[in-house]
Amino acid sequence: MKNKVKNVLLGLLVLFMTVSCAIGTHFMSTDKLEGEWTVVFAEDYHGFTDKPITIKFDLKEKHLSGRAICNGYGAGFSVDKEGNLKIGNLMSTRVACQGLTLESDFLKTLQTVTFVGVKSNKRAYLFAKKGDKEPLLVLKR
Repeated sequence: MKNKVKNVLLGLLVLFMTVSCAIGTHFMSTDKLEGEWTVVFAEDYHGFTDKPITIKFDLKEKHLSGRAICNGYGAGFSVDKEGNLKIGNLMSTRVACQGLTLESDFLKTLQTVTFVGVKSNKRAYLFAKKGDKEPLLVLKR
């Protein structure tokens, strides 16, 4: 019985540490930001449409682009090695669709991002500002 309790407590501790460290402050180089990502979390968006929201970072050209449910979008950007991110004015196409409100909210949220943390080549977090605990957007490959 004691071993079961120990194992459960140890399991809970490991789970807590995994979740706590999932975002954390130990980010990889922003060079890993290069390429295409899918948004898996954004305020009011949790992948509940059949059309994914994507974002592609081209570090050489300093340009980001993607698909926001119905419309394509793009902007210039700059990012330094510490993760400070500045996104220029976003431009998008204007195709009407059912997810337009959600799409508009996503683009407004993206415009407020000022810090990026790349956790691995498979996960990135976009924050309103450096030091925030909760990301505005979570990206995956």
